[in-house]
Amino acid sequence: VRWADSGVVVSQADAQADRGLRWSQPILLAMGFGDSVGTARVQLRGADAFLPLAGRPEFILPGADGVGYGRFPLDSATRAALLLPISPLTDPVHRAVGWQSLWEEMLDGALPPRAFLDGVLAALPGEREELVALQLAGLLGNTYWRFLSPGERTAMAPAVERVLWGEVERAATPGKKGAFFAAIVST
Repeated sequence: VRWADSGVVVSQADAQADRGLRWSQPILLAMGFGDSVGTARVQLRGADAFLPLAGRPEFILPGADGVGYGRFPLDSATRAALLLPISPLTDPVHRAVGWQSLWEEMLDGALPPRAFLDGVLAALPGEREELVALQLAGLLGNTYWRFLSPGERTAMAPAVERVLWGEVERAATPGKKGAFFAAIVST
């Protein structure tokens, strides 16, 4: 996904270039414009689809509805917007997709694990949607144990514990309280 003069271009390529397969599918884009987020759907039929826009968005989250098939790399502006402590995305599905996209960015080496974990720790206290909060708790534990060095884990442990205990204390349901307590025990 990229900006091109007066709109957004969504491109696709087969991971195995010799096959040249293309998928016909609608792709929902969530785009940030100042204090608001708008969405638009593009129909991807060939290698590229173009969405004309009057102005350039500050960020673009492709596949925001979680339905699109494929890997959607993020640009640096989108990564930065999604890592803000207060997400610009008001729709919980968009936030969940955003976090999953950031996770994939980290796995691909485009986002350092520490930056990802810092973003999760900053966002978790403000996340009120239970499923997204539980998603963040899982991503936190995986990142902490699988992608940080022992020294980084030691340095991050007080912040991780503080955030998770805060979530246990704020939890509105027994399920959420139990999930965050389990995250403390496992982290």
